[in-house]
Amino acid sequence: MLTKEVTEKINEFVYTKPRSIQEIAKLINVNWRTANRYIEKISKEEGTISTTVFREGTPGALKVVSWNNI
Repeated sequence: MLTKEVTEKINEFVYTKPRSIQEIAKLINVNWRTANRYIEKISKEEGTISTTVFREGTPGALKVVSWNNI
């Protein structure tokens, strides 16, 4: 469940340096698909973080979450 505490934890974690979806999933103890959904929701509602996909469309794709400087 995406609560205010989880949102703040993700924002603080990403603020220090860009992180992968897997790192964020381990931080909040959820599956990477759930973490991805949380990140998309935070990005859409608050706009504080953004994602970049490297090697998109390949089995080794990497999605990195970074702080969005407004």
